[in-house]
Amino acid sequence: MPYTARSYDKAVRQYQKAIALDPNDASVREALGDTYERKGQCQEAVEQWTKAMLLANEAELVTTLGAADTKEGLDRGVRAVAAKRLERFECNRESGAYVPAIKFAREHLRAGHKEEALKWLTLACEERNVYSLLIASDPVYDLLRGDQRFAKLLRRMKLDG
Repeated sequence: MPYTARSYDKAVRQYQKAIALDPNDASVREALGDTYERKGQCQEAVEQWTKAMLLANEAELVTTLGAADTKEGLDRGVRAVAAKRLERFECNRESGAYVPAIKFAREHLRAGHKEEALKWLTLACEERNVYSLLIASDPVYDLLRGDQRFAKLLRRMKLDG
């Protein structure tokens, strides 16, 4: 997979092909936005995330994200969206809905809450689903790779090889 291999140009081409097949796939558009973010292409990232949010009926998040055209503006928008998603996840959990712990971990990391992200990643690895198997390769977790607690978690999951 080009995205997890950090081959972002190739990943962009693959996501664009997927969008050509199904322009209404919110998850592909979000992934393309993530890839553009990794490449430092702020406007393209915002454009794809905006389309993804609209397709996923999350129009209120579009305003929260804003129209960032600088790295600082993008970072602010991403943190604000993460905070809103965390609020929504918590409300869903309180009403009895299942929200995978990995969703909390990802949004805490996007919000800049490293300690909370690590706490939720530990919980995610205890859940019985596929999501935790991706933490070893997903670039979202690159911010944690130098942390010994993250390395220990990968070892415990046998994902460090």
